[in-house]
Amino acid sequence: PRSTLFPYTTLFRSLINVAGLSASQAAAKLRRAGFRTTTKKESSATVPAGMVIGTEPPAETEVQEGRLVTLLVSSGPPPVSVPDMTGELLPAAEATLSNAGLALGTVTQRISSTEPPETVLSQSPVKGTSVHTGNKVDLTVAQAPKEVSVPNVVGQSEALAAAALGQAGFTPKTVSATTTEPAQVGVVLRQSPAAGAKARKGATVTIAVGVPGSQTTPT
Repeated sequence: PRSTLFPYTTLFRSLINVAGLSASQAAAKLRRAGFRTTTKKESSATVPAGMVIGTEPPAETEVQEGRLVTLLVSSGPPPVSVPDMTGELLPAAEATLSNAGLALGTVTQRISSTEPPETVLSQSPVKGTSVHTGNKVDLTVAQAPKEVSVPNVVGQSEALAAAALGQAGFTPKTVSATTTEPAQVGVVLRQSPAAGAKARKGATVTIAVGVPGSQTTPT
């Protein structure tokens, strides 16, 4: 007579749920249930790094005992690209960072005579850098130059006037003013802004320097 033998019995078990456990805890729990394990990293905005997101096959699946189960372990939030904020005003830059899932770091002020106050001049990390969600970005923003008094250079030679203005932090600009008085040739006759006026450092001060010319009489 022919006998039928069943040397092996295949056992199936329902895969237990290990989501939320650490990778080591989940692996130990699955091994006790009769499974082998391996791990695979996946980014997650909700599951902390090092914790199990889920498994492959999913929990509650009927799985053959001894089968290899993959633990999907969180590597933390997905990386984001740092946006370009140069040229934006500080409030707009903060909004840009928030929309990108990033935070404002240290704000450093730098005097600028060319950009409006609070305009972003530079950033760190620079645009396009791949960082984690929630990372901070440091910004350098424009600060208005301090206002100082314009020195009086009327009556000085062009060279001395330009040197005095430069030393005071201003940019001299020379224009010609005709004069019939020999003593006024090469001398500053007028200036704008006037002496004593408040102006930002780096601002232009125009000096009118006397040049020989015939005086015209109105008709």
